[in-house]
Amino acid sequence: MSNSIPHIQLQQSDIHILILGGGKGGNALLNLFYQYSDWLYIDGVVDINEQAEAIKHAHTLDIPTYTDALQAIENFTGDIIIDVTANTELRQVLLQTKLKYENIEVISGKSSRLLFDLVNQEHKQQQTIKDKNLHLQLLNAMLDLSLKLEEHQDTTDIIKHASKGIHQGLQAQKALTIIIKGADSEYFGILDRPIPQDFVQYLQQYFTSQKHKNAAFIDLPTTLDVAFIDETFNLAMPLFDQQTLIAIILIKHHRAMDVNTRKLLEMTSSHLHLTIQAKKSHQALEYQATCDPLTGIYNRRHFTTRIEEEFNRLERGQQGSLSCMFFDVDFFKCINDQYGHEVGDILLVRIAEHIRQHLRAYDIVARYGGDEFIALLPGELGKTLPLENIACRILDSIKQIKIQGYEGIHVSLSIGVANILPTTITKSQDLITLADDALYKAKSAGRGCVYLKEVVTNSAIKERTVHAF
Repeated sequence: MSNSIPHIQLQQSDIHILILGGGKGGNALLNLFYQYSDWLYIDGVVDINEQAEAIKHAHTLDIPTYTDALQAIENFTGDIIIDVTANTELRQVLLQTKLKYENIEVISGKSSRLLFDLVNQEHKQQQTIKDKNLHLQLLNAMLDLSLKLEEHQDTTDIIKHASKGIHQGLQAQKALTIIIKGADSEYFGILDRPIPQDFVQYLQQYFTSQKHKNAAFIDLPTTLDVAFIDETFNLAMPLFDQQTLIAIILIKHHRAMDVNTRKLLEMTSSHLHLTIQAKKSHQALEYQATCDPLTGIYNRRHFTTRIEEEFNRLERGQQGSLSCMFFDVDFFKCINDQYGHEVGDILLVRIAEHIRQHLRAYDIVARYGGDEFIALLPGELGKTLPLENIACRILDSIKQIKIQGYEGIHVSLSIGVANILPTTITKSQDLITLADDALYKAKSAGRGCVYLKEVVTNSAIKERTVHAF
């Protein structure tokens, strides 16, 4: 004998139903069958009382209602009539209808109660399975968020990925992720249009209010109308960095959430917040490990790593050249001694900015130590970099630096430049040494100038001094 739980298997084809009775039983059937409204159609609900529970509910679902049972039965051309009225006279009418129309099934009395119990049991089982799957999907979304940290995804990508996971986990109708970046705010999930700034400001005011300030996940009391995409949303997950709203995940969901799902969503929100904070801490540590804390450009350690990578690229047979520029601030010690280290620090920051501005985005610029800076400029074979012009433009730009209140300071640089082709030099330190030697000769030539060394072959080096424009 089978120990499996008895259940019914609903045939998913178009079925039309008429419900007789608008009380609790009729409303229970209405709630149950409406869950399958994609293939099971409720053609109407009948009750003599227009204020009956199921009649009012049917109005909200745009389902037709009737007060004349006999007329509704006469006009019905569907498949099943379910009677939960316990009206004996009406039962006789239904019996005659069944005899008259063989294609119409009539369920009444204890049969209708049995039908409700069986279908309700099936519905609960299916709902339990859906809820378990939802919970698993949300847990998988949290796991994915943790893995994104290892992939060096930025915060925006992490939030977008979380939104997708929550959307799928909830089986929501729509999801809209809004990244708050002031004038550059952007959103993902539905369309690609600019976000009106007044709407961004409204979101900031609404979700940072005392009412929602510490909420992890908000079941909005009234739907949020997003007019510029003609959509409404009823759930929201605001994301904060400290006290600043950085993103909002809006969800359009068709059913109310149970306690367990709500707790899981709150846990998902907390996990996402922790992931964002972990990413922020990781970025801060990465910045500290690779960047100079004063000027914000790369530090010497990171430059050493990057130049090794470029030499490895050349060794793998990729064609191109490498150029190294070494910068030294002329008479920097005198400036420090006369005006103080605070002014000297300001000057170093300004010099780093000017060097960075005159190089390409993919050139590598670093503070080598003290008042020395270094840059690596990858080149392509057959394309000559205008190294003299680049260096001289930097010299000319540096001379324009003025510090408010210290207009008497005149700044200049000495620059050593070394350029190599593949196979002429195979060690990164040899290129740095070559540029350092060129810097020494620039200083010996009177400072405020450029000295260039170009390795043509393993034994031939072209050298020359170049002055600024």
